[in-house]
Parts: sequence; structure tokens; C-alpha cells
Amino acid sequence: MNTTTEPTKIPRILVLDDEEVQRMSTHIQLADLGIFVDFGDPRPALEYLAQNEVDAAVVDMRMPGLPVDGVWFLQELRKRDRELGVVLRTADDGVAMAQAAIEARAVQRVVKASPDAKARLRAAVQLAIKETRERRRMVGAADEAERTRQQLMSVLGRVDDEITVGELCRGFVQGLTNSVATVAGYSELFMEYPGAMDPGLAELAQKNRAAASRLSEQVAEFLKTPYIEPAMANARVNGCIDALNQIFRVHPLFGIGRCTFEGRGILPDRTYSANPTRLLCALRHLVEYCAINAKDPSPIMASAAICPNASAAIAANTAGIVLNGRWAPSGTAVVLSVKAEIGTPNNEALGRDFRLCSADPLIGNLLMVGTALVDDHLALDVMHSKKGATTFNLYLPL
Repeated sequence: MNTTTEPTKIPRILVLDDEEVQRMSTHIQLADLGIFVDFGDPRPALEYLAQNEVDAAVVDMRMPGLPVDGVWFLQELRKRDRELGVVLRTADDGVAMAQAAIEARAVQRVVKASPDAKARLRAAVQLAIKETRERRRMVGAADEAERTRQQLMSVLGRVDDEITVGELCRGFVQGLTNSVATVAGYSELFMEYPGAMDPGLAELAQKNRAAASRLSEQVAEFLKTPYIEPAMANARVNGCIDALNQIFRVHPLFGIGRCTFEGRGILPDRTYSANPTRLLCALRHLVEYCAINAKDPSPIMASAAICPNASAAIAANTAGIVLNGRWAPSGTAVVLSVKAEIGTPNNEALGRDFRLCSADPLIGNLLMVGTALVDDHLALDVMHSKKGATTFNLYLPL
């Protein structure tokens, strides 16, 4: 059913009353306010509203000759439509009827026999039309905002997947350079002893060395060209945490009976020198890895804090492992931490997870963390507590 109504359209008013004379009376009193759709039975009226939209409804409450009445109609209507403005037109001015009007979220109740019934009915219907259209406009705007949010999250997911695939390709090519270096090393070794080798083998070793050298140069040049934008300064820490909260609010690894996620930033917001897209990709995979490996449904916390001396903090980590300690500043840094109850993984096995592709490279792949954050000015370490909590700390220069 359409949920929007053009303000310039002639209002459509539903009139529900079991007495034909009362329906005709309503037409006369509201003649210039719109066009009418009449019903003497609540059941077909409800069926009509399931397929059509009106701007207001004038409803009689008491229908003694029918198995259902206006109260039943309004109860069923509110199960599917909370925006339609309803005016109760009844001969009963008692407290019980007033209570029924409140429960039905009626705009107003108009007593048929009151001296100013016509004026009150017209004013009430005009207000109902206005409120119906305003409510539907607001609901439509909220629906559109939700659709836009879902589209944005879908686009972000696709971009993230493309980045993931791109970075995995870079990791593969980086591994290829190791194999090329091995071939070049063997070639160098063979050429050190040319007299001990068959001339054909010596020639082959020389060609292999030349080919390996050429390929190494091409791979090095390839790796200099990033799949995504280069490092960006002035990225905001709180913005990264907010993005994580958005991602894991609808993520299939989190929900009822599963792990929960909470991200907390720092106030006032601080900026860091790093590529925000790569950083978000790395943190997403870290959180997913924790959710996959959690022993039981448990909370996973991502937080940001100020670290006054990153090099001292990294040096103090004697129980865990340092995955990248090349950057060791003595000044203030931002530390982004992901903490989860995943037991106390063997450091050797955990380090291997950072070097190998997981079964599903798009979800919880620690290899992505390393390839997304390959940079001399970043450092990542892992710490374990005696209670079984594991914390991943990523240090970013301010």
C-alpha cells in the first residue's frame, strides 16, 4: 500500500456507520472537504483500507445489528495503520467511549446530538486530514532514510570486499617475491661455481637470475601502486569507531544468542595519520576473528584511547607478540584496541593466522590485517590476560 499522499490531492474520507441516514448526514456536513467512501459494515471497510489509502475516517462506534462494531474496526485498523487520522462520531458521550477514543488514537470524538456538532465535526476532520498526511510524510521520510542507510551499508560492504580481494592479491604477489628471491638465490649460488656445472645448467642459472631480477623489479613497482587511496592525514578516531558500530549493528555474527559488540571512541575527537579505509578494513577483520573464535557468546569491545608513549607500551609487552614493531615513536599516539574473550591462543598459532588466508577470506581474515596496515609508521601488538582475554592494540601516530 502506498504510504505517501500528495498535499494537493482532494482528500478521500472514509465514512463508517451502520445507519444510512447518518452517512448521508455526514456527507452534508462535510460536503466541501473531500470525496467520500461509505461503508455500513466494518469488515468490508477494513478490506478496502488494506488495498487503498484514505486521508481521514469518520467512524461510528455502536453498531448493535452487526457482529462487530467500530471498536473492533479501530483495533484491527491500528494493527496495520497507525497514521490514519480517525474521528469518532457517536451518540454516546460517556466516559467509556472517551476511553475507547483514547485507546484508538482518535483525533477527536464528536457527539452527534451536541449543539455545535457540525462545526466540531468539520474541524476534527480537517485536523485528521492534516495529521494523516503529516504522519505519512514523516514515515515516508524515515523509510527513505532507512533505505538510504541500507544502500550505503551495502555499498560500503561491496567496497570493503573489493578492498579485501585487492589486498589479498597484494599479499599473494608479496609471497611471490619470496619465491622469486629463492630462485635468484639458487642461481647466484650455482654461478659461484661455474666450473663445477654443466655449461647448459650454468646458462640456465644465468637466465634465471636475469629473469628473477626483472620480475622482482616489476613486482616492486606493482606493489608501490596501491589499490586504494594513499595514506590520508586528519582522519578521525571517533568516526572510525562509529563506522564499526554501524557495521556490527546488522552483522550476521552478532545478534541474539551470539556475541555482542560495543565501540567506544575518545572525547574530544582526535585525528591520526593513516588511511581510514584500510584501518576500518583491518579493524573489521579483527572483530570478526574474535567473534568467530569466541568460546561462548561474549562481548567484544573496540575502544580508542591516548597512549603517551607507544614505544614504551610495545616494549612492555613480554607475554604477547608484536606483529609490527618497526614504528617506535616516543611521543603521544592513539591506540585502537579490540578486546575479546577468546581464551589464550598460542602465540605461534596466532602469528600463523596473521600470515595465512582463512577458510573464508572475506570474514575474520587476520591476513587482511597485515596487508591492510603494511606501513612503517604503524605498530600492532597482541596481549593476553591471565583471565583469558586477548587484546589487539593498533598504535597510530597523531
